[in-house]
Amino acid sequence: MAQQPFMYLDTGDGWKPVNDHRQDIAALDDFTISWGADEPVSQPDPAVLTFDLIDRAGDLAGKAVTLSGSRVLVQLSAEPTWDMLPDSMGAWERIRGTIAQLHQQYVPTAPEAPGENVPTLFIGTIGHGGTVTDLGNRWRIHLTATSLMVMWKRLQSQGPTSGEAKHAGRHWVGTPAARLAELNKRAQQAGAPIAEPQSLQLPPAVATYKTDDYPSQLDLLSRMYAHVMPAPAWYEHYQGETITLRPLSLAGSVQVHVGVDGMPYVLVDGQHRDTLPANLVAGDLELSIMEPVTQAVAKTKRAKNNDGVVEYDDMETVYTDLSRLPTRLTDTQKSVTADSDAVAGDDSGGLHTGGTFAPSDAQRQAAASWIVTHDTRLRNESIKFIGTNLDPVSFPHLFRPEPSGPVLITGIRLSTLTGMDGRPAFSGAFTTIGGRITFTHKRGMTHEATMYPLDSTANTGMRWQDFTDWPATFAQCVFTFAELTGFTVFDKPTSTTGIDRPNWEGNQE
Repeated sequence: MAQQPFMYLDTGDGWKPVNDHRQDIAALDDFTISWGADEPVSQPDPAVLTFDLIDRAGDLAGKAVTLSGSRVLVQLSAEPTWDMLPDSMGAWERIRGTIAQLHQQYVPTAPEAPGENVPTLFIGTIGHGGTVTDLGNRWRIHLTATSLMVMWKRLQSQGPTSGEAKHAGRHWVGTPAARLAELNKRAQQAGAPIAEPQSLQLPPAVATYKTDDYPSQLDLLSRMYAHVMPAPAWYEHYQGETITLRPLSLAGSVQVHVGVDGMPYVLVDGQHRDTLPANLVAGDLELSIMEPVTQAVAKTKRAKNNDGVVEYDDMETVYTDLSRLPTRLTDTQKSVTADSDAVAGDDSGGLHTGGTFAPSDAQRQAAASWIVTHDTRLRNESIKFIGTNLDPVSFPHLFRPEPSGPVLITGIRLSTLTGMDGRPAFSGAFTTIGGRITFTHKRGMTHEATMYPLDSTANTGMRWQDFTDWPATFAQCVFTFAELTGFTVFDKPTSTTGIDRPNWEGNQE
């Protein structure tokens, strides 16, 4: 593994590396990061880092309690470039393996400070408690840290108020955009990450709160966007030492392309993301049948006039499967719900201003597609991405404590399973929504990821003549006929010219 993890502590005087095992204090060669959620309909918990420090002199072990509240940061070394390769690797003729494997023979030098352009796996605060173990000639300090997202759960204070009589006894008064700006302002002042909603749309208006009700900032954030179901989940995104909160929205379809070589892929931020061959992915072949969902309910608000003050009653904005599911799955109603501050009804007699929210046809269609995907796809809950098989340099999205975005796996036996609609019951695009990242010096990095299926628009109406200009042969195609229905774009010979796609073959051992 060419990329090595490095750890830094900040006890009040800046980042200090704890990487060199020759020093009196060094990071042990293993750690674990638990992150995300088990289910997509719940907000993820802040990530937790569990790690050990080795103290040879015993100075830190005796003062271990002083580490509580200190910051800890874990990064991977930079992806190696030609100029980083040392002379000690020898002449070209002495190096074994392919050019694609060359970076795996590079051993990075331990840096003295965190880098801005290298992958960050964790930034957080060491909690109270831990253990100190006497190992004879050294001491082992076992510690736990929580990511900075936890500050959004702890920040609870009075929000903006108004002098208008209709807002008497209420706080968090203002437009949705103003509320988001205030949340980010307070987060920044507290040293917490700011929220980046990206393409999410705010509702026309949000309900205020009574001045004796103090929701957390994380609740306020999630409730501003939970009017569209399934409600987006918020995760930390790392870029150097910068952390932001970004949403994972499952209310949309993934376009799966098939190249002129017959290989499926997806585009993520304009970049090709190729399929993962099944032989490079580990995991239990046992599949979970997800409990059917018949509708998704946003618990929205209805404005009312209470003696000249705008107050709110609960109401429901319901999203259904739009009659896409078989009747036997909808005989027993099963709902998933999310609390929303969106104002979706107005009985205030003109006292409420700002408008009300009503789902668009596109939003209802997207929610229906999510319900159908949830109910009809099987789910493997124990997929492992192992660094010795899938190098983190070539597949960085598989080794991060945040949603990976669409991932395709081909050649797995499970792809032969076909669902009630004639489409694959297992294969297709998935994303990580949580997991457990571990690192040991001997085994490298492993990510036991929690996967969740993504909707991909079906091409069930395609005809054979629609493939006339697609040059791939049957022998090149690694997918089943059922999987063919989940592909949406078939490349023409000129559409992939000049695109450099990763070569996974060179990463096998």
